[in-house]
Amino acid sequence: MVLRAAIFSALLATVASQKGPTLKEYKEGKEGDKEDAKAAAAKEAKMAAVNKVITMLEDLQKQVLAEGEDEAAAYNKFACL
Repeated sequence: MVLRAAIFSALLATVASQKGPTLKEYKEGKEGDKEDAKAAAAKEAKMAAVNKVITMLEDLQKQVLAEGEDEAAAYNKFACL
């Protein structure tokens, strides 16, 4: 029983000696987290627009290549007659 009490008081002293953030520090940290989230959302919105343009350009490139192949096939068909 004495051993348990000694272990408990040592554990309690260890926990009491550990200092956590103050309420002000905690709130400042939370505000910083909110600002970081807003910045990340703004960057993601910007990147979504850029990604959309890249996708459209890639689709256009595929379309132009396909049309060029079709034109080449049609030319070969008529030129070789």
